[in-house]
Amino acid sequence: MKKIILYSAAIAALFACNKIDEEVIPVNSEGKQIITAYASIPFTKLAYSENTVGGGSGLSSTWETGDTFKAIQKTGGDVKVVTFTLYDGDGTTSGKFQTETEGVTDETQWTAVLGSHSTISGEEEIHCSYKGQNGKLASLDDYNYVVSSGTGTAPTFSFNPGTAKSYIMRIKLPAGIKCIEYTPSVWFRVSSSSVEESHYYAKRFPGGTDQSDFAAWTPENTSTITLDSPSSAGDIVYLAVPAVDFSQSYHIYPSSAGAQFEQLKRGVIITLLNNVSDDATLSTGEVMGSDLSSKGGQIGTFDLSGATLISRPRPSDAILFSATGVTVADDSGGKDYMNFTVNTETYWAPFNVGASSATEVGNYYAWGELNPKSDYSEATYTYYADAGNGKTYSRLVDRFYGDLDNSIVGGKGLFSTRCSRYDVARVKWGKAWRMPGVEEAYALSKGTVSTNATAMTITKDAISIVIPVSGRKEGTSSPGVKMSAWTVAYTAAFWTADSPAISQATAGKDVVQIVANKKKDLSGLDFYSSGMYKYYGLPVRAVLTTSTVTFP
Repeated sequence: MKKIILYSAAIAALFACNKIDEEVIPVNSEGKQIITAYASIPFTKLAYSENTVGGGSGLSSTWETGDTFKAIQKTGGDVKVVTFTLYDGDGTTSGKFQTETEGVTDETQWTAVLGSHSTISGEEEIHCSYKGQNGKLASLDDYNYVVSSGTGTAPTFSFNPGTAKSYIMRIKLPAGIKCIEYTPSVWFRVSSSSVEESHYYAKRFPGGTDQSDFAAWTPENTSTITLDSPSSAGDIVYLAVPAVDFSQSYHIYPSSAGAQFEQLKRGVIITLLNNVSDDATLSTGEVMGSDLSSKGGQIGTFDLSGATLISRPRPSDAILFSATGVTVADDSGGKDYMNFTVNTETYWAPFNVGASSATEVGNYYAWGELNPKSDYSEATYTYYADAGNGKTYSRLVDRFYGDLDNSIVGGKGLFSTRCSRYDVARVKWGKAWRMPGVEEAYALSKGTVSTNATAMTITKDAISIVIPVSGRKEGTSSPGVKMSAWTVAYTAAFWTADSPAISQATAGKDVVQIVANKKKDLSGLDFYSSGMYKYYGLPVRAVLTTSTVTFP
């Protein structure tokens, strides 16, 4: 493993290493060629926005006995992956590495990948993943991937920051953090001809009711860092993440079978927990990485030390609500694809995001946003844009049909993915939780509903779910946001993850949600799929990602 050292002063430029011409390639007892490669790690000072704990102003690496790197060897049409091991240069920035192989000539092309967590796929590709980090400085050499090329029988590789495939995030923690969940959206696939970004995706169901159209879910690319002890404010963890332009969105494209796939919009979801995942009762989360764009191979400090933790239910606290024969009706104006029937087994959170009990409203969120605010209007909505002569809304979600600007809010419901940067429950509470799908919201109609001035209560099989009266927030008034007339009408409500809108003209308001009837003397449920603007502020009631939806 490379030694990663903190320095308190700048270091002089590295010396260049001189390649020794090889007249004859030595062979081992089995007749395999012994190839010597020369590899350097030019040091570039990485300045922080504040001093490192204990002093210091940058990172540096040196080779250490036992260091290895993988390299793709290509001679003509023959391609294989070999491993080079350091045999000379311990403690320096220039080392000699050897491997035993066959078929190397002066025409051989090499593509080397530094980063010991990389894996070989199909004997011809090297995959660079970001799962399994522990947050410690010493582990960065496993995940700080750098790519270099060389030629011939004695290749030279320069692993410099310009060819790095990773950023280093230096995260300052608030007090009381025990676990950190992180979800990079990208990994790298290195071949003899290219370095490609690969996205984590899941198959989704684009319409109809044929269960055979479903595919197994791709495992969510989430890992957990467990600290030795709860953090103090300002403690630092290090995290290597893919060096991509995080401002770009993903693409949706049809498969040969007609189903659709989605590559998640880039970003790193980081959720901070006060205990191990299943036992955490406090948490907070952010989507990070946008300000690292175009800074390949560099380090950035993210100060979360002032973050406020919010209450989070344990998964064991979830309320199971099962229902069969749930019909999701077309009440959205002639959209036939809204008509389907399913069975659900949904585990509901006992309280709203931002609350700490069933009777508290919690935080209000514009649909797809991650933080409460003081103004819920078009002008402040993140996904609203003024497009020339007309106004359009960014189509954040359409689980049924996709376009190139789509992104996914929802969790592991009937159609959507479960690691969305737009799902406030997923980001703030971690991978165990997500926003509910429309089919899960409709399942609540199988229960008995009662309402009063403070809450809506849904009861089935002696199990009750309490949704507090919230009204909605829209616009602003001094000194704060005004409540709509819904509050007077005793309306309980929360967002779902779904939008049936299939045109830009309606994408701004066609958001499916479930609310109680707007008058307290009625006991049914209303499902609103139009006339409800995304920029309104509403609460969020989450469900466990382990909830299931099946066809009868």
